[in-house]
Formats: sequence, C-alpha cells, structure tokens
Amino acid sequence: IRASNEDYTHITKIIWRAGKLDSNILKKFKNCKRINCEFNSLTSLTDLVCLEKLEKLNCCCNNLTQLT
Repeated sequence: IRASNEDYTHITKIIWRAGKLDSNILKKFKNCKRINCEFNSLTSLTDLVCLEKLEKLNCCCNNLTQLT
C-alpha cells in the first residue's frame, strides 16, 4: 500500500509479508477480520489493536515476546 489517505473497507483478509507490523497501514483496513502474519520475525502484536473487527489471527513462526 502506497502512502494514501484511502481506507480499504472492502478488504477483510490480509496476508502480511512486510516484516514488522505497522499500525499506520493496518488502520486503513477497518473491516479486516483475518490476518496472516506468519514468518515475519515479529516480537509484538501491539500494532494489531487498531483492527477492532479482527476475528482470526495466524502468527506462527515469529519471535513473540509480548502480546500487548
């Protein structure tokens, strides 16, 4: 996603392959219900707090040290 003020409300599933999560990008997907962020070396899921409608999270094979 390039820098844009546009919201992507029609997207409900994300496959994240961009390394560290970025809440500035994720907040554009207000209706996201599923996110797959496997194999990204993530250490935290803090940036997912903006996904208020999130129902399913797949984040295996990361380096999580905190969930908040």
